[in-house]
Amino acid sequence: MKKLFFMFLSLNLSFISFSQIRNCGTMQYLEYLKSEDPALEQRMEKNEINIQQWIQNAPEVSSSAIITIPVVVHVVYYTSTENISTAQVQSQIDILNEDFRRLNADASNTPSAFQSIAADSEIEFCLATIDPNGNSTTGITRTSTSQSSFSTNDNVKYSSSGGIDAWNTAEYLNIWVCDLSGGLLGYAQFPGGNSSEDGVVCDVAYFGNIGTATSPFELGRTTTHEVGHWLNLRHIWGDANCGDDYCNDTPTQQSSNSGCPSFPSTSNCSANGSNGDMFMNYMDYTYDACMNLFTQDQKTRMIAAINTSRSGLLSSNGCQGSGYGCTNSTAYNYDPNATIDDGSCCYISGCTDVLSVNYNSTACYDDGSCIASILGCTNPNSSNFDPNANTTLSLGGALDNTIGTGGYFNGDQYLNFDSYKQCIIRSAMIYSQSINTITFELRDNGGNVIDDTTLSVIAGQQRINLNFDVPIANDMQLGVSNGALSNIGLYRNNAGPSYPYNIASAINITNSSATTNPYGYYYFYYDIEVEVPCLNVTIPSSWDCGAQGVCSDPGTGNGQYATLSACQLNCIITVYGCTNPIAYNYDPNATIDDGSCCYIGGCTDPTATNYNSLACLDDGSCVFPVAGCTDSTATNYNPLATTDDGSCCYGDQLVITITTDNYPLETSWQLVNQSGSVVQSINAGNLTQSGTSYTWNICLSSTDCYDFTIYDTYGDGICCTHGNGSYSVSYNGIVVASGGSFNSSETTSSIGSCITSVIGCMNSNATNYNPTANTGTAFGGIIDPNVGTGSYFTANQYLVLDCIQESKIVSAVVYTQSSNTITFELRDNVGSVIDDTTLLLIVGGQRIDLNFNVPIGTDYQLGVSAIGSGLWRNDGGVNYPYDIGGLVNIKYSSASSNPYGFYYFFYDIEVEARCILPINIYGCTDSTSTNYNPNATVDDGSCISCIYGCTDSTSFNYNISATCDDGSCILVLYGCIDPTAVNYYPSANTDDGSCLFYGCTDPTASNYNATAIVGCDANGSTSCCTYLANCGPVTGVNLTDIIHDRVRFNWDNMNSSTCDVDQIRFRYRAIGTTSYSTKTMGVPVGSGCNTSNTSKLVLGLTANTTYEYDFKIWYCNASIVNWHAGGTFTTAPDCNNVINIVPTPITTTKTQFCWDTISTYAFVRLQYRENVPGSSFSNIGGMGVYSPILCKDKNGLTPGLTYRVMWRTWCNPNGGPYRSPQWDGPVTWTQPTSIRISDSNENSLLKVVDILGREVNPSKVIDNTTLFYIYNDGTVEKKIIIE
Repeated sequence: MKKLFFMFLSLNLSFISFSQIRNCGTMQYLEYLKSEDPALEQRMEKNEINIQQWIQNAPEVSSSAIITIPVVVHVVYYTSTENISTAQVQSQIDILNEDFRRLNADASNTPSAFQSIAADSEIEFCLATIDPNGNSTTGITRTSTSQSSFSTNDNVKYSSSGGIDAWNTAEYLNIWVCDLSGGLLGYAQFPGGNSSEDGVVCDVAYFGNIGTATSPFELGRTTTHEVGHWLNLRHIWGDANCGDDYCNDTPTQQSSNSGCPSFPSTSNCSANGSNGDMFMNYMDYTYDACMNLFTQDQKTRMIAAINTSRSGLLSSNGCQGSGYGCTNSTAYNYDPNATIDDGSCCYISGCTDVLSVNYNSTACYDDGSCIASILGCTNPNSSNFDPNANTTLSLGGALDNTIGTGGYFNGDQYLNFDSYKQCIIRSAMIYSQSINTITFELRDNGGNVIDDTTLSVIAGQQRINLNFDVPIANDMQLGVSNGALSNIGLYRNNAGPSYPYNIASAINITNSSATTNPYGYYYFYYDIEVEVPCLNVTIPSSWDCGAQGVCSDPGTGNGQYATLSACQLNCIITVYGCTNPIAYNYDPNATIDDGSCCYIGGCTDPTATNYNSLACLDDGSCVFPVAGCTDSTATNYNPLATTDDGSCCYGDQLVITITTDNYPLETSWQLVNQSGSVVQSINAGNLTQSGTSYTWNICLSSTDCYDFTIYDTYGDGICCTHGNGSYSVSYNGIVVASGGSFNSSETTSSIGSCITSVIGCMNSNATNYNPTANTGTAFGGIIDPNVGTGSYFTANQYLVLDCIQESKIVSAVVYTQSSNTITFELRDNVGSVIDDTTLLLIVGGQRIDLNFNVPIGTDYQLGVSAIGSGLWRNDGGVNYPYDIGGLVNIKYSSASSNPYGFYYFFYDIEVEARCILPINIYGCTDSTSTNYNPNATVDDGSCISCIYGCTDSTSFNYNISATCDDGSCILVLYGCIDPTAVNYYPSANTDDGSCLFYGCTDPTASNYNATAIVGCDANGSTSCCTYLANCGPVTGVNLTDIIHDRVRFNWDNMNSSTCDVDQIRFRYRAIGTTSYSTKTMGVPVGSGCNTSNTSKLVLGLTANTTYEYDFKIWYCNASIVNWHAGGTFTTAPDCNNVINIVPTPITTTKTQFCWDTISTYAFVRLQYRENVPGSSFSNIGGMGVYSPILCKDKNGLTPGLTYRVMWRTWCNPNGGPYRSPQWDGPVTWTQPTSIRISDSNENSLLKVVDILGREVNPSKVIDNTTLFYIYNDGTVEKKIIIE
């Protein structure tokens, strides 16, 4: 559990958090893995090459194909609180989907400068519904552990060390949720590590956004951050000063950000830019509430990782047959196959189409009743009355800008539309990049302005009033005036439009003015409001019947009668009510409609789950929520509950019920566990109502023991002098305490799993063996500094203790003011050091390993040698002595003024009973052996090494040499294992001789097969039979993959129904030489048939040389075609390495490498390392620096160190064998410790070239062209001309 402590300052209360800085353990974990696995770095470099090649070959990652990743969440808990609810797990899955799909509510907080590169990653996550064995699952495992916390040593990932083994990591994202020590929020494994440890680990206090989620990391972004690592994203600052995160669209920043910086927040890096750090990126260290985006390059990198090193996810069936859905049979969308309610139940039906005339905003289920909007005047008294119209106002066009990708645009583009009716474009929704004044225009098909309006707009989304009168015409234009957007753009979509957009049969938007793709762009105007007003309305005479039978003209034209005589004839008795027979409340006796007609039936109770605010008649359909625990795995699961109230309990259930007497204010109670901590209580004065029953439901740990005490402040109990009060306590449904008649208090002890701890040596071989001991470890001292006030302290004080039994002080928790190296000491009663350990500490709370052996004795000193920065100590709340399991007794501190009022440095101390073994216990001391004896002190040579493998002799893969079974045994499955057989059994692993084959059954054929079962196929045909014939020459000869030293020959498959190839041979030689080299396909002539080779790679050729070649073929019917199909080819020139590599230090930590070239090439790869034998090389500039770039900078170097650089050139942009023969170099240089800074800041443009190195004029290139701007300081800037 993460702890937050407070201290009082002299004048005010300051809250000092020990864990307010995000602490991601991924890079620390990576270094640990590298130390354990020397080949890891090489595998990761190979993964990086694969990713870069995938990105180069598949640059367009945006598609409609959403990648869904199955997730299994392993909840590993020490306390019941850590056994988090299913709802909390689901909240984290929801957050991942929102963050990775950019559906997060705070996406609008992304600064406008970064909006255009914020990406929908098109990656989704689901809790697995199918486990690796094909069984249904909730995607959640729960494991109770004896480990109070875990670290980055991966113990949580193995059942053998208190955690749980991973599911198949190739097909599932494994997330372990547990208590992490040392202030860690989480850590992840990059692709390339041990598959059994692959996944993400997250602290229980920072997972999801409900339950145990703790501020300021309470919004689930810790898991978003770590899953980013799992998909091969680096920290945005590159884990170095101005480092590289392999993403070009993230600004270079100096280091991590914490808290919530204000935008812009700049770094002292040359490529930081005017917008500063992207501190709101998920891969920075800011608070959860300040994170809101991944970028396009980060998306590309994650998609590339999935398609290369994590490709098994693409074929995983872990999310098939989802058990999620609506489980309420009364809902419209009830799913009888659903096992887990996902909150999607819908209880209101109606028209859900927003463009329909009868759209119902409260409906969540479409009942097919939608009526298409038809614009027109609906008033029959108007001169432009349209009897087909059903509305005078409608909305249309693209409803908002989420239809696809897009961005702010500064050009004068527009929408083309046809108008079928005279109408008015009243308004539209726009998105402005910033504050601006814009003239909006309606133009005819010749571009002449019909109507316009000039408006001041604000930044962001807004509805603007246009009021454009639109005539009937074709090809009209809706746009902005020329140059109106030259400085500040309006949003337009460059993907996602679906033309045409018909607005209620009045306007039809056909396409856009984009020249290259008019149907692929949508410009500026969203959710367009169109109206057809009624014109020249006349009000005819009409008559209403009054309450006394008097007829009068209301002057509205909608009176009850068209003529006075008709009114007088029928106006006899006035009955008000609903006169429409289709209404729910139709009154056949009503003579005058009072406007009360009700046409919508439904639930009218606002407290119901299916409340319909539009319903005016209750139809008895109301469904009311039932609050309770909806998780079937909880001990208090309520199958009737429809709404989870967060009450789910995964431990034991304690229910306390108290009925108060006449004086309820006197009653209180408390529940205490076996360590003396108050689990829950109420105070006197909390109960206020007499004669009233109060109930408390408490979820308890199933491994703890409790005492319940009820109190009465007056001392007369709660029964029966002043009222008939009572109480009862039930544990898992069994009453364990009850009553009411007592004096001041009554206690019931030993509720729950009450095992008295007996601490001592449990090794029967030890001289101090205690046969009654049931544990060897105890914790004690002050557990939590929150018991009282305190502060950081720098003096050399200590705790004084006695040792009652032979003991070892194993560990303790300390709290440091800042990072520091401290020596901790155990001293005897005169201050002489018995044992010590020196540790490097981080900021905040952490458990440290001490392992001090303490003999039986008195007045030992537990302290430090010296402190550079403070450790926390309490000056309040101290209560000596502190007995730790009868092993050690802490008596007081070394404070001279008040030794009993101060407590120094060591919290939650772990002490172990030390077993004193005889001098010699013989046995196997190798812990990896099958007969390892943990009590042995002298190895007697009896160790039997563990040989892992399958030890089951009945298994297919039985290993006779194995002594330790590794769980790999495979059952023997008999059957035909020949894939060419008719009865091939793909699951079989042992052939039983049952294989049957098709074949030619015609004795006259050259390939007659006497063992064939029926013929060439199941119908008994002879289609596979071959007969002697004259067979032809080799055809389809072509040559591919020609580089400097190799070529691939290709030809047609010359086998046919009448001609089987026996052998194909071709020969080649350099023109002007006499001897041929020969390549042969097939066994020696006459030894076999049906040679099917159609390709052969030839190596060892000479560069820049012309060769000649020809072919010869033998057939099985003895036909031969002599040398033919000749031709020539020329190999490519050698791929020459670049020359004259010169490293030039720019700063003390940065060096620029420049070189010359003697021929064309694709890219050059540079590697550097310290000039020390045995140090490893690292790449400069990723996988390569592409031509025509001739310089590359390297940051993060160490002043004063000497380095060496080597290089190699590739002439194929995709890599491969077309490269220089070897690595050239090395060139060495020493990084300076200081550099004089030039007074000149001038940095001028030398030239602009295209991707082929040709110098171009950037103002005359076409769209979608990549250009490189080369400056005199060696830097190169890449730009893409989009529009």
